[in-house]
Amino acid sequence: MKMSININRLFHLAGMILILISSGLVFNSCEQDELPPTKPITSSCDTNNVTYDLVIKPILEKNCTACHNDGFSGGRVNLSNYTNAQTTAVSGKLVSSLSGTMKSYISDECEIVKIKAWVNQGSKE
Repeated sequence: MKMSININRLFHLAGMILILISSGLVFNSCEQDELPPTKPITSSCDTNNVTYDLVIKPILEKNCTACHNDGFSGGRVNLSNYTNAQTTAVSGKLVSSLSGTMKSYISDECEIVKIKAWVNQGSKE
């Protein structure tokens, strides 16, 4: 019995394998293997007049927008700009996620307190 290799089928299988491997890399890239220790709140944690541009945007860029952005919005949440962050804040998703599944991604408790203060103060730009 003579075995023949179908080149098109071989390329199709190789493509499927590459898609599966790259999907695994994308879906695992936003997971943390180890939880960082949480820094306690200090007396210097100023929550007066917290604005998006000065306080919240840097926190989100440092901790959140790698997975919650225009190109990849994990959990269908996009935090890449003021409008999207404010919409997520008003919906209650932002604060609830900081108390739950996303708490481990922000290791500084003061940053969590500042985000909650921003929401409570009306999510000012």
